[in-house]
Amino acid sequence: MIVDRCLGSQAGAGWKDISFCLEVEMAQRLAVDPAPGPLEAFLAQFDSLLVSRAQRQAIRDYVTALLQPRDRNKTLTALAEAEPGREGSLHRQVQRLQWFLSESAWDHEPINERRITLLATNENTAAHPGGALLLDDSGNRKRGHASAYVSRQYIGSRAQIENGIVAVTTCWTDERIYYPLHTLPYQPAATLPQGKRDPQFRTKGQLAGELVAQAQTAGIDFRALVADCFYGPSESPHFIAELEAAAIPYVVAVKPNTPIKVDTGGTLTPAQRVRQAGWSSRSHPGRWRPVQRRFRDGHTEAWWAIELTLGRYGPECAHRLIVTTASPATLP
Repeated sequence: MIVDRCLGSQAGAGWKDISFCLEVEMAQRLAVDPAPGPLEAFLAQFDSLLVSRAQRQAIRDYVTALLQPRDRNKTLTALAEAEPGREGSLHRQVQRLQWFLSESAWDHEPINERRITLLATNENTAAHPGGALLLDDSGNRKRGHASAYVSRQYIGSRAQIENGIVAVTTCWTDERIYYPLHTLPYQPAATLPQGKRDPQFRTKGQLAGELVAQAQTAGIDFRALVADCFYGPSESPHFIAELEAAAIPYVVAVKPNTPIKVDTGGTLTPAQRVRQAGWSSRSHPGRWRPVQRRFRDGHTEAWWAIELTLGRYGPECAHRLIVTTASPATLP
């Protein structure tokens, strides 16, 4: 395409009075090596968001490598099929991927929004009102303290406190598929100048509220939000209040030792209440009911469930409390 821009010194000026004339020819984009099979048609839809050929080639190499099986963890050296350690990190393809992920100038948010739009408009992956919005945080160990957001904190994948980075994430799922939606990094108070009083500090519950709003803005339908006990009423009461104010159904875990106010004025925990359910044996289960739990790999297990009446919870109340366990006798 050729664009001519000619400016005169005054209206109606002739060619001799032209102050300058600029002609720009926009060259056609250089081709890249296509990704395998149908993956190329998918990744080509992100090309308009990447300004250089190197970026468009790198995203193809990166996504292709992520989808291929590997014998070890998918670090950059593994994705590039290079030797682990310092020697492998100097491999040309490793350096290219490192540049793309950490140095190249591209914005991850438009890329992610384009991905979600493509999923939402595909009949095989479109979110529907029968699905669930999963909320959780994920952590990764990290050495040193130079990287942003790094601090000693609880890492869920390690089930202990370690040095690392934690992010709050959302995922949409139904009985067939699941895919990630949005992610927000958690900034620990210890890494901020004023700690929890710092204007930039946000709790995981506040981040969760932002993620739910992002999912709704993206047009993601879901039947209910599902989360673990960290986002429940005892740990994140303000987040639960936001969900109820917005009339968003939710299913969140409650810690067994959470004290719940009862009509007598005292408190009782779910663990204490469930021991009053009358379990004797499998042949005399009391109010326990057998349920079949199906796991992601397809296998099933026989579990037991019971609904408790406790404080504000009950079958006729707005809030219901369900206990499930593999063994009502030992309550592991």
